[in-house]
Amino acid sequence: MNSVCFLAGLQLEGCFQDIDADQTTIVEKLKLRLENELQVILDFHTVVRFLVADNWCIELASTRLKETIAWRNERGVDDILSRKDPKTVEIVDRLGLLVSRRLVRNVFEH
Repeated sequence: MNSVCFLAGLQLEGCFQDIDADQTTIVEKLKLRLENELQVILDFHTVVRFLVADNWCIELASTRLKETIAWRNERGVDDILSRKDPKTVEIVDRLGLLVSRRLVRNVFEH
């Protein structure tokens, strides 16, 4: 089972304080449904991100998330770190540095 986890580990728990109990239930139900259907592991934050983007429309968020997972699978996005060719390692290192710089900049600018 692949893990599709875009936001876990970024300590975003405080960003979701405005989510009420009903919305939390929606997130958990959609998360479980998609995990079972697609045989992936999703994090809470990713599901919330898709639901918020689609104004809490479960079917739209579900469709977009499925399409995103299919796109990632087709292109081998989640396997990129297991590739050992020098060019891929160089690209991943550059992206990691770029992401780290952006995260630090965003944290200190806000």
